[in-house]
Amino acid sequence: MADISAGPDVAEYWHANRDRLVAIGIMAGGSREQAEDAVQEAFLKAMKQRDPIRNPHAWFRTVIRHKVLDELRKWHNRLWRPHLDAELPLPASCPSEQREAVLAVLGAVRRLPTKQRLVVQLQAQELTRKEIAAELGMGESTVGSNLRHARERLRLLLDMQQEIDSTGDWFDEPVRTDRICERLREAEEWLALGLRAQRLAAERR
Repeated sequence: MADISAGPDVAEYWHANRDRLVAIGIMAGGSREQAEDAVQEAFLKAMKQRDPIRNPHAWFRTVIRHKVLDELRKWHNRLWRPHLDAELPLPASCPSEQREAVLAVLGAVRRLPTKQRLVVQLQAQELTRKEIAAELGMGESTVGSNLRHARERLRLLLDMQQEIDSTGDWFDEPVRTDRICERLREAEEWLALGLRAQRLAAERR
């Protein structure tokens, strides 16, 4: 995506993508409130940037991720962590079985250690191992190890069958279908749709 500059460019990007960005914050482990706060903070920070923001998707992901993780660390230090939202921002058109599937995915993802949760989330967003390593500041071997453990844990938590290839190298072969990443992408998509529906309904009032 093209670089964006503070002002109208940032505002346009934020308006076009904020529902998806909040969904990303929720998938990173935050509550809806924490995710919305993180997106708002990212927007304000972007508006203050003097230089153009290169790769805005990655930039916003990083700022949101750091904010959500900071909040989770605060709760962890208080020996309490927020529970999975009882009422997720899902659209009315979401079937009950899909709602249960989204809940299952979010519950499983939040049980992963932080590094595993982040790498598998970025993998679901179709980043390569090299791109994940660059965004998270990890070595590629560390990314591969965390992906392997994350996927094994998610497979158990989501009661999915063992994959033939569990080495973590599958994602360099885009022709393969990956059911774990599909489940994560579906959950993120439903969250974004629900957030957009609720926001539009509020704006019409």
